[in-house]
Amino acid sequence: DERNFVLTVIENHTQQTDVLDEKQQLLFFEAVGHIISATPPGVQNDCIAALMGNCLKSWGEIINKGKNNAETLFSVQSAKQLVHIIRISQRIAKETLHLLEVYADEALRDGQSPAKKETVKELVGQVLQPILQDYRDNTPDSRDCEVLALLAVLMARLDTHISSVLPVIFDYIFDCTLQMIKSDFQSYPDHRERFYALLKACNQHCFEGLFSLPSQQLKAFVESLEEGLQVTYEFLQKLIDGKRELLSDFCSTYYFSLMKEILLVLTDRLHRSGFKYQTLIFMSLLRIVGFGLVRDEANGLTQENVTKSLIELLSRSFQTLNHKQVEAFVVDLFNFCGDSTPSRFQQHMRDFLISLKEFAGDNDALFEAEREEALERARELEKKKRGQVPGMTPQYESMVSIHNMED
Repeated sequence: DERNFVLTVIENHTQQTDVLDEKQQLLFFEAVGHIISATPPGVQNDCIAALMGNCLKSWGEIINKGKNNAETLFSVQSAKQLVHIIRISQRIAKETLHLLEVYADEALRDGQSPAKKETVKELVGQVLQPILQDYRDNTPDSRDCEVLALLAVLMARLDTHISSVLPVIFDYIFDCTLQMIKSDFQSYPDHRERFYALLKACNQHCFEGLFSLPSQQLKAFVESLEEGLQVTYEFLQKLIDGKRELLSDFCSTYYFSLMKEILLVLTDRLHRSGFKYQTLIFMSLLRIVGFGLVRDEANGLTQENVTKSLIELLSRSFQTLNHKQVEAFVVDLFNFCGDSTPSRFQQHMRDFLISLKEFAGDNDALFEAEREEALERARELEKKKRGQVPGMTPQYESMVSIHNMED
């Protein structure tokens, strides 16, 4: 009887563990976590109760003594016992999370039927609730980053099937994790890495589900993207390429805030390593209005207004810059954002960033020719666009072009 055998081993574990030191005991509990995870679901609760029975008993005794005499909680012996029990619990929980992740990854690989995905989703739903609650309610140092890894796997494998529970997942893990990692780039590196892997999984596999989130959760998701540049770029591309019907609403809410944030990090020396994706995101934002994918005058989403806003923003941020230099720079941003490759756009941005120190001051004459060239390129591009639409090019311009070709 598998049930009796496993329970017998676990119930008698104190005979083996009493002679072990603390590290060996932790390894023992971690190994037993492997065994429990392989037992049938109906047996697991009994196994965990048997394994943790002595720990819970010791915990209860210490707490009860503390209720009668609080000083006992501060004794060295009590502190050691409590820490040891917590470490045992963490070892078992961590291993359980990892194995649940492996199980979901294997069980839900490509080729599984939708019915099986639904079955596993229900099973995971029952297991996930207490895990998420424990994650949220714990102190930051006690939150296990494996929870985030597990969620990323589930999203990748369950795909759209998990979209319905996205609000619950976000409610439990999003804000508390973001608070841990947003203050600086050194704290909780494992949580940071897995959190952005989770965002990427959301973006790739639950994209439509994101737009069913409550407005505050969607806002938090978009704002968190600003720290993960590649995910932000992929998110924008999915909107532009596959969900054009959602693009206008998204831009009316987030366009200018996202543009300002990207421009802020672009001009910050501390963020130079992210230049590639910073410029790709900025290029995508300009294309949205430059190509007329969104034109919403009420919300300022036109090329003319974005040009004006960028000039004003840069002029305020870098007051030593020459106004005509800024104007030429912004006009050429739109000229180059339509290129099939980002090389000219990125070189233009790079040249501008380098010039922030070199060309500060009153240098109108120095930039007048550059400004005129940028404006001329803009006029030529506009003329080409108009020429591609029948009836948009005045007849006399067409005749001039024909005569020039004949000459």
